[in-house]
Amino acid sequence: MAKPIPGHIGYYTVEPLFDPTDLSTIVRVLLDMSWWSRRLYKWRGFVSIGERQPKGFTAPVEFFFYECPNCGPVLTNPHGHDERIECTPCYLKALRSHPTTATSTETGIARAEEDTPEGVPDAS
Repeated sequence: MAKPIPGHIGYYTVEPLFDPTDLSTIVRVLLDMSWWSRRLYKWRGFVSIGERQPKGFTAPVEFFFYECPNCGPVLTNPHGHDERIECTPCYLKALRSHPTTATSTETGIARAEEDTPEGVPDAS
């Protein structure tokens, strides 16, 4: 059986030591990329490196080599329902900075009341 080519559809590797946050893993992935994958990375700012299953994951996930404006080159997987490609530390920081849903709902109601112009009767 032929060895799969990294970066192509259907490429799946189980690496027990795959740690997307480790700098040596990022360097190894960069050195293993083909010239075409490197070119796509420079043009688009991200490129697929195939599916990996790091420790703690129950199934393989497609990982991307991504150029984060804050952190530099990182390995990340798609986030959210629309599968955005973002830097994982920046994504987690953004999640932590948002208030809870109950607070945002209360804030949304308060804003709606503040936006009601004065002197206009309420429809209810």
